[in-house]
Amino acid sequence: FEGGLVSLLAERVLGPIAKALFRDWIRHPELTDRFAFTVRYEASGDTALAEHADASCVTLNVCLGHQVAGRPAFKGGDLLFRGVRFKDEGASAMAQQAVQHRLGSALIHMGQHLHQATHI
Repeated sequence: FEGGLVSLLAERVLGPIAKALFRDWIRHPELTDRFAFTVRYEASGDTALAEHADASCVTLNVCLGHQVAGRPAFKGGDLLFRGVRFKDEGASAMAQQAVQHRLGSALIHMGQHLHQATHI
């Protein structure tokens, strides 16, 4: 899983976008370390993700899932963001801002941006 699609996305899509958006934070000529992490939300398992920062320079959150009768099979799962660790003073005390995370959408953010996923 670490090769193939993950490497292709990092090299051709995420890397160039991240370098343009976060040029003050990405100091290496390449984003060489790549990790794929998935959370499978379901009623009998994970239904939310607590606030955290990622161990990465940049994160790509992709909202995957399936549809039932032309609609997403779940409600909720929005992303809540606060400040960025090591950049914003009092990052964890900043007000949260919600971003609707729709099925099939992707969101790029700094790995140290405090975030969580709301309950589904």
